[in-house]
Amino acid sequence: MPTREFISRRVLYLMMLEYSLRHNDHVNQYIINGEGPTCLRNHMRIANEHLPVPYTTAEMNRIMEIITMTLRLTILVREIHAPTCLQLANLITELIQAAEAAE
Repeated sequence: MPTREFISRRVLYLMMLEYSLRHNDHVNQYIINGEGPTCLRNHMRIANEHLPVPYTTAEMNRIMEIITMTLRLTILVREIHAPTCLQLANLITELIQAAEAAE
């Protein structure tokens, strides 16, 4: 089971990513060819820079894979037609609330 510090790091990263998604520029807001929005890596980099202990490049690549897969599944299940960065921010809000409730 993950330690409380690890869970807190994930929650902090999600909070930083959500902020970046809502307040930074978007190069492309929609998924193209089944991949994440082209601006997503920049949002992730900005969020990572605000962590006391940033994720490694390998960890960031894994997070990108998870986010891209989550976006694909979410779009299929919820039939999302709004910009994916905004939808991702809304989804992250739900994840933060669930993670905080679990702590």
